[in-house]
Amino acid sequence: MMAVSETSTQVALLHQISNIVSSDLTLEKMLQELIGLAVGVTDCDACLVYLVEHSSNEVVLRASQLPHTSEIDSIRLKMGEGITGWVAQHKSVVALGSHAAADARFKRFQALPEDTYEAFLSVPLISNGELIGVINVHHKNKHAHRPDEIALVSFIGEQMGGAIAKSKLAECSESASRRMEVLAGLAQTI
Repeated sequence: MMAVSETSTQVALLHQISNIVSSDLTLEKMLQELIGLAVGVTDCDACLVYLVEHSSNEVVLRASQLPHTSEIDSIRLKMGEGITGWVAQHKSVVALGSHAAADARFKRFQALPEDTYEAFLSVPLISNGELIGVINVHHKNKHAHRPDEIALVSFIGEQMGGAIAKSKLAECSESASRRMEVLAGLAQTI
């Protein structure tokens, strides 16, 4: 039987997710909210979010709990490359409680101190069956990823995948609208 405080914590989490999903937050703000939720659920030491870039068939680092200003948008993994790329390719969770760097799929980035951490949880962000990205949760020390913890991060990933897809679509729409305005202005000039 679940304790009352645990139930109220999970209900609060569901409310937070619902508020984010139904909001009109920018993509960057949404990613920071996603990181905050994952950190709250896992009590991790670091959290990174990668988003799919379909044109290059890569996942690209887009947000981090720890400051990684120069690495954002520059760390890229091909589908299948590293654990993150493997999770993206297979749309499947990887949970390593210790010796994460010893996993054959692991790819180290010198710029990311998180790559020296002991435990690693990587979860796909999915929307309507389509991969949107991957969220990685790191613990400095050994950490047994409980089934309920993995389930909550997976649930967050599913819900946030849809919200991120919606946000990206809105950004594309806005960009297309601006281009149409410019073209309309050029047409009037001609």
